[in-house]
Amino acid sequence: MEQEFPGGVRHRRLRPGLWLHWGPAFLASASCLLPDGLAAGALHFVFLIEGIWLETCHAAGTSVAMAPGTMALLRADALHGCIAQTAPAHHATITASARAWQDLLRDDDSPGARTVRAMAEASAPPQIALPLTPAARFAAESIRRCPFAGVSRGLALEARANDMLAELITGLNGIEAPAAPVILQDTEEQIRTAARLLVHDLENPPTLAALARSAGLSESTLKRGFGQVFGTTPFGYLRSRRMEHARQLLAQGAATVLEAAAAVGYSNPSNFAAAFRRQFGVNPKVFQRTAGR
Repeated sequence: MEQEFPGGVRHRRLRPGLWLHWGPAFLASASCLLPDGLAAGALHFVFLIEGIWLETCHAAGTSVAMAPGTMALLRADALHGCIAQTAPAHHATITASARAWQDLLRDDDSPGARTVRAMAEASAPPQIALPLTPAARFAAESIRRCPFAGVSRGLALEARANDMLAELITGLNGIEAPAAPVILQDTEEQIRTAARLLVHDLENPPTLAALARSAGLSESTLKRGFGQVFGTTPFGYLRSRRMEHARQLLAQGAATVLEAAAAVGYSNPSNFAAAFRRQFGVNPKVFQRTAGR
């Protein structure tokens, strides 16, 4: 059965444990459409054709950012409680329950299959993104523009979803998922404290050495811990939070592009624009116009 929800997102159960949702709404919305209890061990296979995707979980200090033309594997529990902060876009996302992806990969020991298992078992980072292949883009666009009805529509949508899954799993064959070493609870709290100190003043953040001293850690432990807790470096974390704050200022009409750049510590507008494009896939001036200012 196919359903349409406010905002234009469509939702369809393909087979037991496997759902397809597509349109301008993202996982913070679409995940709510899934039956209760299926988030545990579930994975999202995401294919973003256009627009920007950013979801933030402030409680955990984690975020997911995707640029247009990206396909990604995401662990569902890593997005629990996330808030979507995304401009209208288009994506097709396949969500597989733990049983569904286990059945799918039952006899597969390829690198891609091992990567999927490692992510589901939380022994790999909660997000792996790859460039969207032409075949995956065609499949996602075919879902977007599917002309069929009834049984034919269901068969066509499932076939294109299978095409997308094949493209992403094949792409993962070139990636051996890095192991995520266990981090001690006390050290994790120090890392999260360091993260709060790092973004307390986005215009004048502390140096890595000063941050490490404040958190009571060595620089090497600080960098390694950021990778384990947030999936990025301290600088990457800072840049992501800077860009998100700038995006909010521009979306709310609270600042010009130059003012937003200065508010997050960029004195060079070109460097700011380049960083904004890397994170959101669009120039800040274009984003500002799109946001309605």
